[in-house]
Amino acid sequence: MSKGYFAAAVPSIYREGMGCGACYQIRCKNATLCNTVGTKVVLTDQNSDNRTDFVVSRKAFSAMALDGKGQQLLKTGIVDIEYKR
Repeated sequence: MSKGYFAAAVPSIYREGMGCGACYQIRCKNATLCNTVGTKVVLTDQNSDNRTDFVVSRKAFSAMALDGKGQQLLKTGIVDIEYKR
């Protein structure tokens, strides 16, 4: 179940809708703000912005943060991530 942990991905991942519903483990690489586990997201849409591979929901983005660092991570905006299906 996604429970609000959604993401949009670039066309090469979304694949004209064939990637819709796929689950990804996403982890932020900023050790100062992010935990080592990351979060799981469900792919629901295509992201046409080439600045990032994934655009994740606010809830999913905050879930990557260390305790007490959620707001600071949100203010950062774009972060480097690692991901796997």
